[in-house]
Order: sequence, then C-alpha cells, then structure tokens
Amino acid sequence: MRIWITAILLASAALGQDSGGGTIKGQVEDQTGAAIAGVSVRLLSSQLSPREAKAGPIGEFTFEGVTPGRYRLYFSSPGFEERVLRAEIAKDQSLDLRRVRLLVTTFSLFGPPVQIRLVSDEATTGAVAARIVDGESVTALPNARVVLRCPTRRDCSTKTTNSNGDVRFENLVEGEYRMTISAKGFYPWDFSFDVTAGFEFSYREVALERCVEPTCNPKKRPGGVMLE
Repeated sequence: MRIWITAILLASAALGQDSGGGTIKGQVEDQTGAAIAGVSVRLLSSQLSPREAKAGPIGEFTFEGVTPGRYRLYFSSPGFEERVLRAEIAKDQSLDLRRVRLLVTTFSLFGPPVQIRLVSDEATTGAVAARIVDGESVTALPNARVVLRCPTRRDCSTKTTNSNGDVRFENLVEGEYRMTISAKGFYPWDFSFDVTAGFEFSYREVALERCVEPTCNPKKRPGGVMLE
C-alpha cells in the first residue's frame, strides 16, 4: 500500500540574487538519515508546465528560476513511498527545504504513476485514469468493466472503457481505492492506489492476460502487466 504524506513546508527563506526567479532546493534522505541519490523530484503547478530534477549523489536537488506562486513537489524513488510537499515562493526568494525524508515502502505493485498532473492548488478531490489493453496484441480493450471501490470499502462507481480502452474517475476524495478490471476472455485484475487532492494520475497501458472460458479463474491468473 502506498502512503501519501502531504505537509506544509516549514522552511527557512532568504532573499536570493537571481532576478530571473526564485530557487527551491533541498536534500532527500531515508529514515536513517542516509542520502538517497537519483530520486525523481517533480515541481508541479496548476498554471505552469511540470519541471523535473534528479537528486544528486548526496540527495541534493535544486530548481532555479522559479516563478512566484504555489507549488507541490512530488518525490518518488523505487522502494520508497511517494511524498508530496506544498510550497509557496515569492519573487527572488530562496526556499531551502533542508532534509526531505522518504520512508521505505512495505508494498509496491507498480511504482509511481507515469503521468502526474496538478489540476488545482485549491482542489479538495483528485482523479485517476487508465488505459486498458490486450496484453498479447497491445490493442485497446473497449467495453471492459471497471469497478472502483472507495475508502469506505464499498463499490462507489462502475464504468466501461471507451473505444480507446480509456476510463477515468473524477471528484475522488483523498484515501485508498481499489480498481477491479474485467473483460470477457481475460483474467480479471485488481489493484490498490491512493488519491491525493488536486492531482490527476494517468496510468500507462494496463495489460490484461488472455484466458479461455470457462477457465478464467482469478486465482489462476498470471496477473496483469503495466507496460513500459
């Protein structure tokens, strides 16, 4: 299960000398205090295009020329839980996040979503989308049944994929969800994911494995695959 941690940054701020914009920097570490190199750090704004940086050998990262406004920083690395932080930066401000700590994950099914978009800084709900395909031919699976189970542990929405194999759920409150996908002639597949307010997550093609009726027993399925 992936756990999202959202925090208001309590960081030191000082005037910078770069008149082209502000600076956001910091260092990523694990729960023991050891630096984590190669962490993907995404700077997201509802008004600007996303920016991405990779943490250096000692976990350091820097964004320069940052336009004044509100942002969210999304941290992800294999084997660690994702983390989201909020930041607001003024003109020519230098914001030092100092140590950003990531926790070792106890369960990871897919890794981070492929596409992450910040829809709104003020939103109280999130959204998730996926494209379902035939794992053998890698073609779209229209009319696949997709059931969404909400944090209340009840099925809260059921949809079918369109002609492109796409499905999308909106206005989701924060929490843990479970999606179950089924289509005739394929093993059903389900997985859990977390929703964070203001974000839209779009998963890559989720491939279902073929089976021969009536042997499509979920307990015998080889398992779905998220294509690279």
